[in-house]
Order: sequence, then C-alpha cells, then structure tokens
Amino acid sequence: MLIQYDRRDHNVNNLKDFYKLIIDNAKKLQKATSKDDVKICMWKTGKYSKTALAYLADLLSNEDNLQNIDIEPIEDYEARFFMDCGAGFRLAKPYNGPLYKYDVRSFYPSVYSSVHLLIPIKKGILQTITQKDFDNMEYIKFGIYRAEVKKPDDPDLAKLVWISKSNYYTHYELSYYRMKGIKIKIIEEPNNFLHYPRNYCLTGSQIFGKFAKNLYKMKEVDGINAAKKLLNNIWGILTKKNKEVTIVEVKDNASDEDLIAWDDYDEVIPIGNGKFKLTRLRDKKFEYDLARMKPFFLAKCRLTMVKLVEPIIKDVYYSHTDSILCSKPLNIKDEGKMGDLRYEGFCKNGFVKNHNCRSPNEDFVK
Repeated sequence: MLIQYDRRDHNVNNLKDFYKLIIDNAKKLQKATSKDDVKICMWKTGKYSKTALAYLADLLSNEDNLQNIDIEPIEDYEARFFMDCGAGFRLAKPYNGPLYKYDVRSFYPSVYSSVHLLIPIKKGILQTITQKDFDNMEYIKFGIYRAEVKKPDDPDLAKLVWISKSNYYTHYELSYYRMKGIKIKIIEEPNNFLHYPRNYCLTGSQIFGKFAKNLYKMKEVDGINAAKKLLNNIWGILTKKNKEVTIVEVKDNASDEDLIAWDDYDEVIPIGNGKFKLTRLRDKKFEYDLARMKPFFLAKCRLTMVKLVEPIIKDVYYSHTDSILCSKPLNIKDEGKMGDLRYEGFCKNGFVKNHNCRSPNEDFVK
C-alpha cells in the first residue's frame, strides 16, 4: 500500500499513528463492502483520493445503463466559463447573544447526488444572445451566461445574492434572481452563452447516487470515519484544475530576463528564503472531464443554503457553506438522512463579528 502522510488532515501527531489509522480504515472499508458487488480496497489505491475515484468508477461500470458512458473532453472554449465558480454560501451580521447552531447532514453529497442537479457530459454549444433573447425565455435555458447582476436594495435579499467577479452565472442562479425581481443585464458580446441541452447531461443521482448512498451508510451506521473523507472529497478531486507547479529560488544576480519569464505563470507566491511558487494551467485545464459539474454544483450548493436561510433571515446571523447560527430555535425534522438539517447545540453568550470570527464550535452544547 502506497500512502501519503499529512498529519493536519488526520489529527495524528506522527507517521506511526497515521499508518495505524490508514490500516484501520482500510480494513473497515474492505469489511463494509465485502458482500457487495463493488468493493473498496485501499490496499490497492492507498490514498483517499484514488480510493474515491476507483470506487466511483467501479460503481458506474457496474451499472448497465452507464457502462458505456461517454464523457467528452473539455474544450478551451468551455473551460473559460468554469474558472470563476465562486465558493459556498456565506453570511455574517454582527451580533451578541444566544445562538443556536445547525448544519446540513453530508451537505456536499446531498447536493451532488441529487436528481435535481444536472451534470453535463458532452461539449457545450456556444451561442450569442441579446438581452431581448434572454428576457423572452419563459424558462432560462441550462448553461452559463455572461451577465451583470446588481445587488438589490433590500439589505436582507442582498445578503442572499452571490456576485461573480468575472460575470459568469449559471441558469440556476439567474432563475432565482429573476424570480426575486433582481436586475440581470446580459453582456452582449459574441459567444456569451454556453448551452448544454438536457440530452447532454446526466443527473447527479445517476452518476453519484449509489456512491453517496453506500458511503453515507458506512459513515452513519457503520461508524467508518474514512467514508466521510471519500464522500466529501470526490467533487473536489473531479473538478481540480490541472496545474503545473514550479518552485524557484531567486538569487541576488537574477537577470531581468529570468523574472520576465514569470509572466507566463498565473500565480507567483513567495514562500520564504528567496523562494517562489509559480503556478500555471496546463493545456488540458482540468484533470477530469466531469469538472463540467463544478459551476452547476456550487451554484446548487449556494441556492440550497439560500432557500434554507431566506425564510428565517431576520434570525440568522452567520452561515458558512452548510452551517447556520441563529438567535431562535428552529422547528426542524431531522430523520438522519443526507440533506437533513441537524441541531448542533446552543451557546448562551454567543457572538458574531464577521465572516472569520464567531463563537467557536466547542462553545455550543446540546
């Protein structure tokens, strides 16, 4: 077994403890799938990332209707639409007082394995549309648009609106914004809409349904911590940019020509002792062609939280990715399923200062 050690990621202090943890997880995953048609064998894959990829690939190849799934290579004209996908939903309002903490059970898996998430597997169709074309759409067509969105004047609604720095939006976001009466201005330029017809897509359930269902059971019922890693990491692995990273040391006698060559890189980051990390995308911009899912998946993640927060926004003072801190208890129905909102505890003297400073998790008591 070839393993990769990162103690920060596994809450262990040395290589010996890490090795024991990996062996323990490998045995548990192997046992949990020993009677299944598709098995998990970390003795072969070693790393969690490779294990997740192998398990997903084996599950898909075992599905009669997906055995010959043809995921077309991502073209450069598509890749530019995927570069600014944003992050998870975030909200913070200064507050001091009692706080109730909730989070969504296995949030990422509940979204990427949803029947309501469409994931393109074929090359998109570039189109040029006008504002009139967009306004005349009864339903906003599936894809990514070049558009400008203005934050609404309503302060509560404004907190629910994500603004793309480079003006790329999926139909998921634009449909919600239109419903809320938020102004959408199409940037009228050539090739301003990347369209994926319905027959170019599979649902999240088709691709990830069994993967998520099986691993969620291993995590919740069998108590296998490694299953959580496989569940949460798969989307990041599949949507990872294909980067070339170079570490260089700048000496006192470095020439201008040496430094000018850095213009070919997308990022230049100092890492100390006169060394710099240079990063640029390779010709194939993403490592896997399922990376087409990224903008649509992240948009669905944001909107899932927006729709949870919107009815109670007056009482919500903090939200990040899949968690909510609010000043009043919520009437929730938690059946232990993926996507259910779960109560995490109460903090009598809670606080929120900003996105990066709020009551720590250990202050919340059930």
